[in-house]
Amino acid sequence: MEQRNVIELFTEWSSVFMQASMHEFNKYARSSGISMLQLTVLTGLYHHGPHEVTAFAEIMQISPAGASQMVERLVQEGLVVRQPAVSDRRVREVHLTEQGRILVEASNTQRNAWLAQIVEGVPARKRMLVSEALELLSNATANIHSETTMTPDALPGKSNQGPFSHTREEPA
Repeated sequence: MEQRNVIELFTEWSSVFMQASMHEFNKYARSSGISMLQLTVLTGLYHHGPHEVTAFAEIMQISPAGASQMVERLVQEGLVVRQPAVSDRRVREVHLTEQGRILVEASNTQRNAWLAQIVEGVPARKRMLVSEALELLSNATANIHSETTMTPDALPGKSNQGPFSHTREEPA
């Protein structure tokens, strides 16, 4: 298959997948009473641990005041708490609460069920081929963006030096 056809097919697939994925993500967020942006923040905290409010402003490309207001709504919902940072008591970090962790894990469970439906739509004899292709595409994408905050740092063996770069803390 020539490269133009691969690019066209990949463009078509990524468009369909992203639209469906964002629709499912938004549907889950709304059914949970929060926004997509708030669920994104909760998911980041789940996977990467506590962060200062300013990190959310940078990641989400919103103003520090907007990030602070969003975090305050999450505090009021009982999904996060603000606590002094261990390294500098003057700095306040945002931590996921048990209720926030449960919400993110439920989102992950729903997402995995949705992905399983997609996989079930692929003939069993072709699944290994799809798996290998996805691994190649994931690695190629990570290699291209390894110097930016766009790197999919959730990929096994990949790292990112962005604000959400360290590993998730286990709940106490």
